[in-house]
Amino acid sequence: MRDTLQQNPKVKYVVIAVALAIHAIAGTGLANMQGITLKKPEPPKPLEITLTTPPAVEPEPIKNDIVEPVKPVEPPKPKVQPKPAEPTPPKPKPLPEPVKPKPLPPPKPVVKEIKPPPEPVKPIKPIEPKPPEPVKPPEKIIKTEPVVDNQKQFEIQRQAEEVKRKAEEAERKRQADEADAKRRADEAERKRQAEADAKRRADEAERKRQAEADAKRRADEAEADAKRKAQNNAPVNVSASEAVWVKQPRFDLKDIGAENGETLTASVKLSVNKQGAITSADIAKSTGYPKADRLIKQQVKTGKLKPFMRDGQPVVGNVTVPFSINVN
Repeated sequence: MRDTLQQNPKVKYVVIAVALAIHAIAGTGLANMQGITLKKPEPPKPLEITLTTPPAVEPEPIKNDIVEPVKPVEPPKPKVQPKPAEPTPPKPKPLPEPVKPKPLPPPKPVVKEIKPPPEPVKPIKPIEPKPPEPVKPPEKIIKTEPVVDNQKQFEIQRQAEEVKRKAEEAERKRQADEADAKRRADEAERKRQAEADAKRRADEAERKRQAEADAKRRADEAEADAKRKAQNNAPVNVSASEAVWVKQPRFDLKDIGAENGETLTASVKLSVNKQGAITSADIAKSTGYPKADRLIKQQVKTGKLKPFMRDGQPVVGNVTVPFSINVN
C-alpha cells in the first residue's frame, strides 16, 4: 500500500481528501449532539429495621456424603449503551471551530459480592500412632592426623624453639629491669634516709645550740639580777614622807627623870632592809634625857615599815623619823 501511494500521487491526494471529509463530518455531528443532562441523585431514605426472632431450627446431622460444590453465580454483564446513529452529513459549510465536549466517564458496573458456599465438612480420620524409630548406635569418630613431612615438622619445631627463646629473653629482660628498678628504688630510699638523718642531726645541733644560748641567756640574766640585787643592797637615803608604818613601835619610858605626862620629842635615824624591818637606829636629835634616848633606840625596833621601792625593786633605805612620846 505504501509503495502504491508513493507511485501514484493522485491516489495519495484522494485518500487525504477522504480522511479530511470524514473528520469534518464527525466534528459536525459532535457539535450538533445534545448533551446528556445528569439528574441530581435523591438522598437515601432512612432504613427501617425490625428485629424478629427467627424460629429455632434443629441442626441437621452432618452427612459423610460429599456435597457437590455450588457453582458461583456469574455477575451480570454491564449493559453497553448503543452508539448514537450517525446523522446524514449535510453539506459542509464554513463553521467556527467546534467546542469539544468533555467526555463523560462510563458508568461503573454494580457488582454484588457473592460469598462462596461453605466447604463441606470432611470426616476426621483417627490418628494412628507411629512406630518408634530404631535407635542407631553412635558412630565412632576416628581422628585422622594429617601426615606432615619431615621438613615441615622441622620448620614447626624451629619456630616453636624461636618463640620459646624470645619468651625466655623477654623474661630475662623483665627480671633485669625489675632488679634495676629495685636497685634504683633502694638507692633513692637510702639517699632519702641519709637526708632525713642529716636533717635530724642538724635539728639536734640547732636544738643544742638553742639550749646553750638559752642557758647563757639565763646565766647572763642571773648575773645581771645578782648585780642588781647587789646594787639594791646598797642603802638609799629616803625622806621621812616615804616612811609608812606597817606596825607602829611601842615606847615605855619609866624612871627617866622626867615628869609624868611630859611630851618628849626626838629624831631617830633608821636603817630599813628590803623587807621593811628596822636593822639599826641612832638618835639624830636627843630628848634631853640620856636614859630616854637609850630606851627609844631599843624600843623603836619593835616597829616595821613598808619596804622602800626603786624601779619596782625593794631597796635598803636610810631614813630619819621624828617621834613625839608622852611620859607616863
